[in-house]
Amino acid sequence: MNLNIRSVASVLLIGFLTLILIGCKNYQRNSSHRDVFISSIKKGEVLAARYCQSCHLLPDPSLLDAKSWGEGVLPNMGPRLGIFNYGYKTYPSSRNDLSIGLNFYPSKPVMSMQEWQYIIDYYTAISPDSLPKQDRKQSIQNNLTLFTVQTPHISYKDPASSFVKIIPGDSIHPLIISDVAKQSIYFLDSQLKIKDSVHSIGPVVDIDILQNKMLACNIGVLNPNNGMFGKGQFIKMNEKGKLFEDTTALFDKLRRPVQITSVDLNKDGRDDYLVCEFGNLIGELSWMENMGNSKFTKHVLRAYPGAIKAYINDYNHDGAPDIWVLFAQGEEGVFLFTNKGNGDFETKEVLRFPSVYGSSYFELADFNNDGYPDIVYTCGDNADYSVVFKPYHGVYILPVYSEVFFPY
Repeated sequence: MNLNIRSVASVLLIGFLTLILIGCKNYQRNSSHRDVFISSIKKGEVLAARYCQSCHLLPDPSLLDAKSWGEGVLPNMGPRLGIFNYGYKTYPSSRNDLSIGLNFYPSKPVMSMQEWQYIIDYYTAISPDSLPKQDRKQSIQNNLTLFTVQTPHISYKDPASSFVKIIPGDSIHPLIISDVAKQSIYFLDSQLKIKDSVHSIGPVVDIDILQNKMLACNIGVLNPNNGMFGKGQFIKMNEKGKLFEDTTALFDKLRRPVQITSVDLNKDGRDDYLVCEFGNLIGELSWMENMGNSKFTKHVLRAYPGAIKAYINDYNHDGAPDIWVLFAQGEEGVFLFTNKGNGDFETKEVLRFPSVYGSSYFELADFNNDGYPDIVYTCGDNADYSVVFKPYHGVYILPVYSEVFFPY
């Protein structure tokens, strides 16, 4: 009982201090919203803290310009709160998309229309009229003196590459290119001549190189959607040395998969498969447990969209493969899934980024030679609800200091 009283008291104290801090703030309104009441902005800040961080890191108004908030982000966020129409405008939503199910959106608004206006006032009134330019200590150079350009022999109109992979140890096919429009995967030699090609129905966006074969990740439909059109297929070599795509899928009905990796996660001697289903409004990170006889059992590690890149290594040196994954949708961040054995994983969010960052890629490399993999992170996806140049887009190196680790 005492613990409960202390918990309630702590919550009330935190709420009280938050209100005090908000009351002490100096809210500087931008030039286009000078008539917005400070009282509305304050109420909007409190409501944003309650609702806008229920799915992702609470975004600060300064991350975007007022127009992007008012005409891009907030109209697309309204339906997530059960608000589909406001101010004589119909907000964009996917209510009629059967792929997301009937319960994706709230059945009724979770707040009043007045409260929604307070949130609009908060984000549009104190955000900048325009974002500042990037402050670069060194200017970008247009010359690459250490490199020479080698023009490939392949050339055709309107290329639409969905995947490029360089394989340094492969002397036969060191370069692979997948083209969506041509529905073909090209295998080039070191002279950039096509040595082989494979017809593929659907865009291939990743290939895992295995012994004597390759595993192609077919996203199904490239543009954003919630359908289950993706699949994994093997590329094999016939007795004449010609590559071909196995028309029988290893497994299918995946939501826009972007990476499929072969790995024995439960140490039973059979190849399992880690699958990044980026999806769109819905998606997930999962692994397909190999049950033998071409049968798999799916285990969901995180039922959220945006899994874009995964690395597998034994970070804690216990002999079991662990998983690092970048999620680039909604709750953007780097997650570590520690293998506890028997197919169980412990989840830890190592890094969090605001949902407007546009996370795009990450790698692991030990930059400071301390024996722990540091994180190279890039953000710059700019094709969602705020198509403006952002000063925080770029490449970041985030050191990891120990196995317990906390970057920075």
